[in-house]
Formats: sequence, structure tokens, C-alpha cells
Amino acid sequence: MDSPIAGNAESNCEGSRLLRAVCLMLVVACCGCRSGFSTLDAGRNAYFVGDLTTARSALLETAEAKSKLTDIAKLDLAVVELAVGNPNGAEALLRESRDSFDLRDPSETLPSVRSLMTDERDRVYDAASYEEVMIRSLLSISSLMSGSGDAESYALQAQMRQGELAQQAEEKGIENVGEVYQPLALAPYIRGLIREANHHDYDDAARSYELVAQWQPSFLPAPYDVQRATTGTHSQPGHGVLYIIAFVGRGPQRVPDVAEATGPALLIADRIVAASSSYTIPPTLAPIPVPRVMIPPSRVDRIGVYADGDFIGGTEILTDVGQLASRQLDAEMPWTVARGVVRRVAKKTVVATSLNTLVGENPIANLGGALLGSAWEATEQADTRCWALLPREIQVMRLELPAGTHEIATAAITSRSIGVDARADVAIRDGANSYLLCIAPDDHVTALVCGAGSAP
Repeated sequence: MDSPIAGNAESNCEGSRLLRAVCLMLVVACCGCRSGFSTLDAGRNAYFVGDLTTARSALLETAEAKSKLTDIAKLDLAVVELAVGNPNGAEALLRESRDSFDLRDPSETLPSVRSLMTDERDRVYDAASYEEVMIRSLLSISSLMSGSGDAESYALQAQMRQGELAQQAEEKGIENVGEVYQPLALAPYIRGLIREANHHDYDDAARSYELVAQWQPSFLPAPYDVQRATTGTHSQPGHGVLYIIAFVGRGPQRVPDVAEATGPALLIADRIVAASSSYTIPPTLAPIPVPRVMIPPSRVDRIGVYADGDFIGGTEILTDVGQLASRQLDAEMPWTVARGVVRRVAKKTVVATSLNTLVGENPIANLGGALLGSAWEATEQADTRCWALLPREIQVMRLELPAGTHEIATAAITSRSIGVDARADVAIRDGANSYLLCIAPDDHVTALVCGAGSAP
């Protein structure tokens, strides 16, 4: 007959094996979490201070590394390419990103083996809904700057994508869909300025500007744009128009937080689990690590513009990217939490199954296994990957000037002061549009880029 001591020794041996196995899982889960982030962060920080050469090099290195950071590095790199005056390169990167996200298979409902052992950071990156819209919006701006002729088409794509997201949200039961997924005024504004510049489609231009006034009531130039387009006058004879497009402030960032598994999230998770496995949702769950949107404080109110030494005025907010991201990610939070719940259920099941196989009903081993399971769950962190170089706001200014070359100076208007940061000579063509991109992510203008046909 086997002695109790021998039986306990055998159980302890099995428990020891379980301990080693789960500890190995914890080690794997904690390894490599910051792999590649140092180079990515270096590129982003360089962009914010205006060191575009370093930013470009670091982001290109990250984008070419073929890691879980590749997708967001390409998006950040596209913004840098715009800032260094390479709109064609930015357009190519943004098109590649758009097509990649559109063609990507839907994410697996249950975690993969790797993400089961860690968390959502090991999943292939899925662009957030606001990022999908902004990809198309920046494609439109890139096309304006390059003169590729596709700006209106891209703007329409951004408008359509926001509409599709609103419809999907309504089908999910998200409340206040019209407010959360409000159309962006940038799309009709770009359509309006293009239609107005062909000197024929003034009716289309006026209707587009009316949408701008409706969707962005705080945009003060909209009524004047409607009036001008209604009268059928692009500019005075011998004059042209300069559009200053400003990327102002640091855009939405994602920071780690936790969320309770509330009723809506548990209901969503229960449906997912019931449809794909025999697991059950436990009655209690620890808070789930989730990403929250953080909008960095903006030191810049708007961009002051000088033409040939004379102060003309300042840019106005056309699209608030920060508000867009906050509204949409907050509305979609129950689905983010639900994915965390499903992951927790899968982990609990793995631990319970392993314990039953290895040690049966041994109380001590089961207690130790439960504690290790909790420790495993505690290694989870929120997925804070995001398109970090988006601006907080896209601001614009329309300036009518005599045909010829003009010195345009810009300055970041802050609560403390205004001072000229950057200058550029801009070619204004009779009866045509010219474009100037202004980059001001912090407290001063770091780049001023002339669009195609705008450089003397």
C-alpha cells in the first residue's frame, strides 16, 4: 500500500511541474513587451521637437522591422514625410496602410496561443475607427500637396468611411451614434475648395461649404465661404488663393487604464463565448486593463499668418481629431472590455484544465494553481499602440493674394506670446489655389511646406 507521504510527494511533484509551467508562461508574457518601442519613441520625440531627419530615420527603421509596431510606424512615418515635403511618399504609405487594414481578416474572437499567454499587444494591430477615417483624410491632404488630383476622391472616402462606422455602431446598439460618429467637416471643405477653383461648379462648392457650417458650427469662415461660392467668385482678377493647412498640437494618445466588466461588456463577452466555445463567464472578474484616450494639453491656440510682413490673421479649427478619437473609443469601450473578459475566461479554463489533469482534486495544488492563474492574469497590460503623430487639430486659413511670389511667415500663437517661427516664399497663380502645410506639434512651428505649384 502506498503511504500518504508518498502520495503527497507525488502530488507535490505534479504541483511543482505546474508551478514551473505557469512560471514559464509568466516569463514569456513579460519578455519583449517594450521590444522596438525605444526606436519608435525616439522617432516620435524627434518629430515633436522638429528634428525631422532623426524622426524619419527612427520611424523608417521601426517600419521595416516587421514587428507588431510596423503598422503604426508606417502611419507615423507618413506624417513625417508630409512634414519634410514628400507628399508622394506620404500618400504611398497611407494608401498601403488603408489597403492593408481593409484587406486584413477580422481579428480572431478568441485569443491566439501567443496573445492568450500575454494580452492584446500580441495581436496584429487593428486600426481604431477614428484612425481609419484619418488615414483617408490625410490622403486627401497629401494629394492636395502633391497635386496628384485625387484629393476629392480621398475626401469622399473619409466621409463614406465615417458613415459606415456610424451604421455599424447603430447595429451594435451604441447610443448617440449621430454625435459619436459625427461627419468630419474636412471632407466637404476640400471638395468645396476644389470645385470652387475650377470656376464652374460653384453650386457644388456652396453646398459643400453649407455642410461645413452644419458639421462644424464653430468654424467662423464657413458663412463667408458659402456666400462667396454662391456669387460665383473664386478670387478677384489677377489674384489667387493660398490655403494654409495647419497640423496643430499633439493628437490623441492611448494610455493604460483599467475598467470594470460592467453589464454591457459581460453581455457581449457571453455572446462571444457562447458562439465559439463551451466556456462560461465567471460571476466575478478583476478589472480589465484597457487603453484610454489622453489628449495632451495644447500650447498652441492657432497659427498666426503674415503676408509680406503684414499680420493677416490666424487659422481656425476645421477638424478636432482629439474629440473624434475620445468620442469613438469611449463609445466602443464595452467591446474592448469584452475582449478582455473572453481572454480571462480562456486563461481560467487553461489553468483549471491543467490542474485537473495534473493533480486532480488536491486542495493545496489547486489553491497554488489558482494563485498562479491570478498572477498570470496580472501580467496583462493594455494595448496602447496608436497613431501618435496625428495632430490634435487640423486648422485652416484662406488667404487671397495678388498673383506672384509672396513671403509667408507663420507663428504659433500661445497664451504667452506670438513670434515668427518659419517663413516660406509662395507662388500665387492667377485664379488658382496654392497650398502651404504648417506643422506645429508643440509650442512653435517646426515645418512649413509648399504644395506642388506653390513654390516659386
